[in-house]
Amino acid sequence: MVGEKIAILIIGAGIEAIELIDSLCRSEGMAVTGVVDRNLNAPGIKSAKETNTPTGTDYKQFLNLKPLDLIINLTGSDAVQKELLEMKPKDAEIIGRKGIGLLKVLAESMASEGEAKYQSVFKNMSGGVAYHKILTDKDGKPVDYIFLEVNRAFEKLIGFEREKVITKRVTQILPWVKDTMFDWVNFYGKVASTGKEIKFEQYLKNMDRWYAVSAFSPKKGYFITIYNDITELKKAESSLRKAYDTLKKTQDQLIRTEKMELVGKLASGVAHEVKNPLAILLQGTDYLSKKINSQDEDIGFVLNSMNDAIKRASNIIKDLTDFSRVSNMQISPEDLTAAVDNSLLLVENDIKKRNISVIREFDMQIPKVELDVNRMKQVFINLFMNAMQAMPNGGQLKISTYEKKDEKGQNKVVVEIADTGSGIPEDVLGNIFDPFFTTKDIGEGTGLGLSIVRNIIEGHNGNIKIENRTDRSGVRATIEFKSRNL
Repeated sequence: MVGEKIAILIIGAGIEAIELIDSLCRSEGMAVTGVVDRNLNAPGIKSAKETNTPTGTDYKQFLNLKPLDLIINLTGSDAVQKELLEMKPKDAEIIGRKGIGLLKVLAESMASEGEAKYQSVFKNMSGGVAYHKILTDKDGKPVDYIFLEVNRAFEKLIGFEREKVITKRVTQILPWVKDTMFDWVNFYGKVASTGKEIKFEQYLKNMDRWYAVSAFSPKKGYFITIYNDITELKKAESSLRKAYDTLKKTQDQLIRTEKMELVGKLASGVAHEVKNPLAILLQGTDYLSKKINSQDEDIGFVLNSMNDAIKRASNIIKDLTDFSRVSNMQISPEDLTAAVDNSLLLVENDIKKRNISVIREFDMQIPKVELDVNRMKQVFINLFMNAMQAMPNGGQLKISTYEKKDEKGQNKVVVEIADTGSGIPEDVLGNIFDPFFTTKDIGEGTGLGLSIVRNIIEGHNGNIKIENRTDRSGVRATIEFKSRNL
């Protein structure tokens, strides 16, 4: 016996051998070890070759092969029968045409038992499994595929019972396949024609589930798909990614807060140490300008230059002081649109001098916001001045206020300030809020303006984003505050 199977040799490969070979090959308890016929083109020989069963023209060479439990003589020749009785292995049995009916029944019974075991395993697999056949046009191009078999998990997956699916085209059962951007018919057609296994992940919107899909071909023109549910794994990955992003954001915020606190203390100390000496220097230059002969142009030029330098230093000290005192704010419910409009009035002359047009898109119905209105005016004026400096030859300044819901469904009050300047170089865009970072010429800025702006806005539990515009050249600053209408 081959393992625990009955080893069978078939002699004579006429038409009747085809059905016998098929029955025996499907049986779990029987194995055909050889098929013999003088004519190698006999129907049974061809059938045997399709199942990779050994074939030949001389049965004598097969009689010495072990194991050999049963010899089926389909030749009808008494001479062959006599010779087989003399030459067969001692333990081998011989049957003729009369016995093959019973043998077929036995083989079919064993096949049915094996089929039942297979069906039980197949139906109860946790993953969805479907067996398909590719349908092609006259040129061999895949045009559709039909369901040959599906298990219970696959029925649940597509929402149809097996009886309504078997032998049906996929475009009948799942018509949305035709409307998708992806060509599933050609995709699976390649699997069925090449035999190459393909694995991928697929999201099924109708079930809101993720699946790991494996597709392979058991024989040309056919393919099997296996769907394993990985939704929980995907959720875990998403939660882990969100937790990492939150942790990273918190870490970055802590580092920046500590850095800002350190810089604030340094700024406060420097301002305190330098402010008084500067005041004395300013008093000295004022005194000298009154005492020294003002007719001497050189002396007057030097004194004026000293005054200008002292005033620039005083402005730097003022910025340092503002930077270190952001936490001292007087918060109350305020009209944000009014604060923006009042800030515009303070720079109106500069706007006109630079030939800049202003577009106001104000939503007068937005709710009040908890603000230190004077600090926010400082923010708006700083952003307006930056926008004006980016448009030395004129341009357009657009200011908008409105209310919206963020991605979490929370109400936000928003201010947008957009200019039509040259924009910010991408390589420095990530540094614009860093203390003392500036792209301006020496003497034109301290690099603290936007740092102070962000500190003030974050002191209001708001946030600011500055980015280059995508609709045209220029920069857009977007400030968001929590709405009092929660």
